[in-house]
Amino acid sequence: MSHSTTPPFPPQAAVQAARRLYNLNVRTADPLPGEQDANFRLTTESGAVYILKIAPPTADEAVLDMENRALEHLAAHAPALPCPRLRRTRRGEGIVPLAAPTGAPRPARLFTALPGEPLAHRQPHPPALLEEIGYRLGQLDNALATFTHPAMRRPLQWDLQHAPQTIARHRPALADPARRELVDTFLHLYQTAAVPLLPYLRQSVIHNDGNDYNILVQNGANGQPVVSGLVDFGDMVYTHTVNEVAIAAAYAALDKSDPIAAAAHVVRGYHLARPLTAEEQSVLFPLLCMRLCVSVSISARRRREQPGNPYLTISEKPAWATLERLAAIPPAFAADAFRYACLMPSCRRPDAAPLSGASPLPELSPDEIVARRRRHIGPALSIAYRRPLKIVRGFMQYLFDETGRAYLDAVNNVPHVGHCHPRVVAAAQQQMARLNTNTRYLHDLLVHYAERLCATLPEPLRVCFFVCTGSEANELALRLARTHTGRRDVLVLEHAYHGNTSSLIELSPYKFDGPGGMGAPPHVHKTLLPDTYRGPYRADDPHAARQYARHAQDLLRRLEREGRGIAAFFAESLPGCAGQIVLPDGYLREMY
Repeated sequence: MSHSTTPPFPPQAAVQAARRLYNLNVRTADPLPGEQDANFRLTTESGAVYILKIAPPTADEAVLDMENRALEHLAAHAPALPCPRLRRTRRGEGIVPLAAPTGAPRPARLFTALPGEPLAHRQPHPPALLEEIGYRLGQLDNALATFTHPAMRRPLQWDLQHAPQTIARHRPALADPARRELVDTFLHLYQTAAVPLLPYLRQSVIHNDGNDYNILVQNGANGQPVVSGLVDFGDMVYTHTVNEVAIAAAYAALDKSDPIAAAAHVVRGYHLARPLTAEEQSVLFPLLCMRLCVSVSISARRRREQPGNPYLTISEKPAWATLERLAAIPPAFAADAFRYACLMPSCRRPDAAPLSGASPLPELSPDEIVARRRRHIGPALSIAYRRPLKIVRGFMQYLFDETGRAYLDAVNNVPHVGHCHPRVVAAAQQQMARLNTNTRYLHDLLVHYAERLCATLPEPLRVCFFVCTGSEANELALRLARTHTGRRDVLVLEHAYHGNTSSLIELSPYKFDGPGGMGAPPHVHKTLLPDTYRGPYRADDPHAARQYARHAQDLLRRLEREGRGIAAFFAESLPGCAGQIVLPDGYLREMY
């Protein structure tokens, strides 16, 4: 990631090695900076250009072999990607020991050079270029998804899954208390917002270092900058795949007045090539910040050890400045921006297909939807809030509007295990792809499900009626009760809501006592809502359940005197429209 000089290696020795090992007639050998390697840009007599990388004697050759094999894997599976190509020696060797002027031999490798200049040397960074960076990295990770190597799980301090340990190890080098506090703030965000989701993230081998020196750009046919190279695979590792785009987004944010906007372009491009899961989108911001925190922590330690080395501070100053900007941004806002980026069409490819799950129909503004609803949808279907929300997606406990803003859903009563639970979605998709019919035919799953359901219930509840909605269930329960008892009257709680059919509206005080309602019909009788917060018997009354049940008992006795016994008592186990009322302990036992 960072750049430093290494012990000198004579250019003439590089020229001689190229001729002897690779049969190349080299005209010039220009030294290049490197964190650990001695690197040379070799230009041959014919004009071909190569990069000779000479690793330290202590380099792990298994890791070097992983880099070589990965590049060969990419050449075979993604030949259009602008990545270096490994050039083997005349004997077919990928790694060859090269005698050094001093010390032990050093492992050497040769790669084709790519055109262009580092992204760090090119300004400005238009949105289309940032999006292409993300798109190329997404293509890269698609190709690497099937790549494995024995060295891929090596310990690496640049691996974000080890970020807390890396920061702790280098933290003493952060001399400025304010900067230590800044890093600690982002570390806390990572541990609370990202760590709980890590077990649910995809893993694979990734490049792991899409910084602004490892991405090359040049002008395209239209004069606009395009990605011409992805280089330096030395930090490859098997880790959470989303780290790839988080790292690239972190460096795209450097020196930007709006770092989140710049990062979002990279996220959008990556998502187009390799769609991010909801969990991956949720952890992007803490991972982005963590990469910059790891960078400044390691740089501070190296700067203290090598105070005269200018390469160690190349990214440190802009990283600190960016972290300070990011600290002023609410994490929820950043998360919304990244989710929104994944919903938006491409700015790089006007012909891009709609994102997965997006509608191919023209997108409507909230005002347009309201106007069309008024023309074509009955007014009985109300719209919540003075400024209606356009909700386009749900996940877990959240709903998301068309801008990507998240709302904690404490209203909807349908998703009992959260919105879009992956197991529920997968089960529904699998069954709908196989069969969707009614129960007049025999099918194993019907009886298996009934048996599993009954096993959770006490005796004698052993017979199931399967329906599609709560209204259907209550309609059926009402018919069963009336058929069994021969009676019509029903007892309900105040403010209750039991369904949207005509007979259930008659049982729902929430409806018949509300706007447009006509009051309780003669066969429906209300009893006191057992509200221990607002009602006459509060939570500190140990006999509250019995006291509320006594009101119902008095009502039932009066009905019996009139010769009007009831067919059923309807009660929600957690009255919702009444205000999410938790029934006092023992209330239902007292009632029944």
